[in-house]
Amino acid sequence: MRSPLLVLLALLVAGAASAQSELFERLERTSNGVTIKYGLYVPADYDPEVAYPLVMALHGAGERGSDYRNLTVGDAASNGLTTWATPQVQTEHPAFVLAPQVPSGLRWSAETDPTSSDFTPVQRTTLEILASVEAEYTIDPDRIYVVGLSMGGHGTWDFASRLPGRFAAAVPMSGEGFPSQAEDLLPLPIWAFTGEADGVVPAGETRRVIQRLEDLGRDVIYTHCQRSPIGASAFDCPGYIGSDSLAAALDANADLIYWSEPTVGHGPWGPWFRNGLMQDWLFSKVRQDPDAVAITAPASGDRWTGAETVTWTTTRTAEDTVEVWINPTDDPTGWKKVGEAGATVGALAVDTEAIADAGLARVRLYVRTPADRIVGRTTSAPFALDNAGDAAPDLRLDTEALRFDPRLPAATYDLTFIAADAEGDALTAEAFYSVDGGATYVSLGATAILGSAEPQTISLDMAALPNSRTARLRLDLSDGTSTVSDETVSFLKQTPRDVNTFVQQVQGEGEGSVELHFVDEGALTNHRYRITLDTSGEAKTYSVTDLDEGTQVLTGIPLSDGIQESPVFDGIALVVTDLEEGRADADATGWVVGDTDLAVAVSGGTTRISILTIQLLATETDYEIEIADDVVGQSIRLYNIPVTDLRFTVTGGDGQPRDVVFVDGNDDGLPGDGDKLYLVEPNGDGDPALAWALEFDATTDTVLPEAGDVFRLVPVRSLSGEDVFEFEGRFNTSVPVAPRGGLSLQTYPNPSTGPITLAYELTEAASVRLEVFDARGRLVATLADGPAGPGAHRTTWAAEAASGVFLVRLSAQSADGVTESVRQSVVLVRR
Repeated sequence: MRSPLLVLLALLVAGAASAQSELFERLERTSNGVTIKYGLYVPADYDPEVAYPLVMALHGAGERGSDYRNLTVGDAASNGLTTWATPQVQTEHPAFVLAPQVPSGLRWSAETDPTSSDFTPVQRTTLEILASVEAEYTIDPDRIYVVGLSMGGHGTWDFASRLPGRFAAAVPMSGEGFPSQAEDLLPLPIWAFTGEADGVVPAGETRRVIQRLEDLGRDVIYTHCQRSPIGASAFDCPGYIGSDSLAAALDANADLIYWSEPTVGHGPWGPWFRNGLMQDWLFSKVRQDPDAVAITAPASGDRWTGAETVTWTTTRTAEDTVEVWINPTDDPTGWKKVGEAGATVGALAVDTEAIADAGLARVRLYVRTPADRIVGRTTSAPFALDNAGDAAPDLRLDTEALRFDPRLPAATYDLTFIAADAEGDALTAEAFYSVDGGATYVSLGATAILGSAEPQTISLDMAALPNSRTARLRLDLSDGTSTVSDETVSFLKQTPRDVNTFVQQVQGEGEGSVELHFVDEGALTNHRYRITLDTSGEAKTYSVTDLDEGTQVLTGIPLSDGIQESPVFDGIALVVTDLEEGRADADATGWVVGDTDLAVAVSGGTTRISILTIQLLATETDYEIEIADDVVGQSIRLYNIPVTDLRFTVTGGDGQPRDVVFVDGNDDGLPGDGDKLYLVEPNGDGDPALAWALEFDATTDTVLPEAGDVFRLVPVRSLSGEDVFEFEGRFNTSVPVAPRGGLSLQTYPNPSTGPITLAYELTEAASVRLEVFDARGRLVATLADGPAGPGAHRTTWAAEAASGVFLVRLSAQSADGVTESVRQSVVLVRR
């Protein structure tokens, strides 16, 4: 039951909403086959001798009908449409408010690309209503504004783009727009609102219009989230720029604002409509005259120094004023006013020494009326400001393609940039590449370029560079005195490679993988290489030695994430990855004492407890669980799992007891069907944490564990300093191997669907070992191991393994102790 206080509050809110809606005249018009109900607010103390602004407010889909619902639902406190008629707004900005209502089942517009549709009957009738209001009342034709939310936000975009020059400004909220509308919206002041978490009208449907306008030369003020991929949400949202910064931008005549809150969904329209900065901004706007002014100087590529003169032509009268602003940066908030003159004067002297030198400066002109309203603007092409001193060059790197799609599978990449120098000095551009997110870079070479306001490109050969999940490119630009830099965002660089996995693990039991990625076949040496690991530091690393040359070719390379390659050596890049996640050795883990056959599923990856997903430590020590006759201890409490008695002990490989967390379904203290056991070890901070998860499963026929039964958990070991790998630097070991010293080896048929014959020849007696390894370097079969005389030899491998690629290695040690070996790959195909 609702409390009396809540009922009273609800009545007060409803009463306020009702009172607000009663300020509107309720009218209707039938035309074009539809009847449009509409509310009209007439300012208090209306004076027909005064020209008033008008706000046309378009509602959302939920307010459709024929009951003036758009005037009452939520009112100013929620959907905000009637905000414009509140005393707070009308006191500062007396204005008419026109609020049409779309009939049920219809929409403001076709909601398709305007290039493929026409005005709807609703739009035509709404425009007739607007014209009738203008005919009956004194409306300022230069101060008609269109605003709307949701479906009305789409209608706002549509009305404004179909009628360029009709409206003075637009405020679309949570509404879909189309990039094709941007050309017609170029002169129009726009303040667009959206929420990055909007699941009804995604933010990208607003962003795509704003960013297209930016591409066409408009400066955008991003209040919360920056320029982003159209389909992304909250892609680059550093937070609200702050009211002071926004107000400063508005004072500098900002007229394209993208307000997108990262955690907001479809709305909140009331607070947005009540934004005081937006309200003042809106009512300051008048209809733009796109032909009001045109710049004649500076021109593109000019170099200004000392006293210079900005010149223009205008279609306005002497009553208007032209303001001159200069921006020596590409920051939309970097505009500074340097002076003003009568519009028809056509010129203003500027002291460029008071402005920072720049290679890519711009001039912007605003035409302001005696009523202090801007009616037109234009912006010059980039030009140089060159005064005393040697300013650093200007560099603007085009990183948008990688920001919006941070993947680079291609073998080449064109790095696009604009480079200019205020003094016109010769420039040198040097590109760099990083595989670690910009922590370290290697040079890709330098080239001399000419400064220009036009985009230039440097084509980079990416194929020879190591692949990386966090690759970056940087460009340094130098004029011989100063150097400036700009870099891309991190991107996935994944050039396709030919891959060989014939790497033999010659020492250690750690599990990981080693792939040979062939970058330059012409640089392959056919040498033998050895990989050794170092686990003494915070992160595991590896080094590579050329055994034939006795030289170390790589040192201290971090293990890969599966994508990142080592630096390229002898035409090869390595991808050395560790054990992906902890798991039990299936051959060594299980019940080792007793007759029980209770099933145990062991996990060392993640486990889920309630709503939490927990990463297990997967410590690499053996464990034994021994069943006892009676209670021998208690579990510990973690993640709100209660303490329970235990009739078993757990010890680690060091013989020391371990704590456990135990979910005991029947409270008998023993592992049984549905029970879960978590082995506990200290984490990096010394706090108890879950290391392994064991889940027990039984059927009615299961023999349950009894006193004395022992379960052993043996983890698979990850790579360690004991592990050593060897490989040969050859492109394709399935090609017949040329004789090496006194050895030759042939395999046939190859590929094969069954047994494979292996033939080899010795030039002298030797101790021979003939082995077969799988692609991970594990020994599959030993076909010969002992003395053999000179001449031809033949044996057969039964090849009972599954389909795959296998490595055959023949080693022969002569009487004087010299060992030689040859290798060849064979392919087994099962049908």
